[in-house]
Amino acid sequence: MVGAIRLAGVDNAVQRTNCAFYFPEDNRYEYAAKIYPVPFGEEIPFKQIGWFHDLVEFYMPEGYEARLTAGEDVIKVFRLKTWTFAADICYEDTQASLNRRFRKAGAQFVVNLTNDGWFGETVELDQHLANSVFRTVENRFAMVRATNTGISAFVDPTGRIVAHIVDESGKYRRVAGTLTHRLMLDERRTVYTVVGDLFAWLTLGTAGALVLVRVVRRCMRMVRRS
Repeated sequence: MVGAIRLAGVDNAVQRTNCAFYFPEDNRYEYAAKIYPVPFGEEIPFKQIGWFHDLVEFYMPEGYEARLTAGEDVIKVFRLKTWTFAADICYEDTQASLNRRFRKAGAQFVVNLTNDGWFGETVELDQHLANSVFRTVENRFAMVRATNTGISAFVDPTGRIVAHIVDESGKYRRVAGTLTHRLMLDERRTVYTVVGDLFAWLTLGTAGALVLVRVVRRCMRMVRRS
């Protein structure tokens, strides 16, 4: 599996989409397109607002074009022998709802292909890895992270980072190398996989109702005093 830009002709123009290409055998490939491009990094949001689009382009670094297109909102699950997996592309591993859909579609583990070269050797690399850990715990699946300059690692379904690339000096950021590890798969479904953000919405709704009750009571007291 490799990450690359897919070019397609659409309406007499070239459409560029960030994709993960999977080559299960010779002369055949499958791909999954990135559904959520990074705002400003891969695409300019609010393109329908002309002046905003022009302003953002003006301040872009010379020679850089954030002109990637979001892929179709289709969940793709790949097959490796008897196992199934999905592909997170870059910061899609921060999208809880997307990874839940991977799990519901039958993915037993997720492969995350990431270019963290934007951030040098900063703490962002650790933060990005930490985000991946949340996705594994939420859905109880394993994750394989193959990152450019970031932290390549294996995360098990309980959120433990069970292996990561490190050099002889103990450095783990911006380290080149290869890593193999035996994946642990877990077929159980979590509450989050089954009901999604229902608890969060119920909590938000309850908080909103309590605020509304508070406001109504205060207004009634003010009316009585007047």
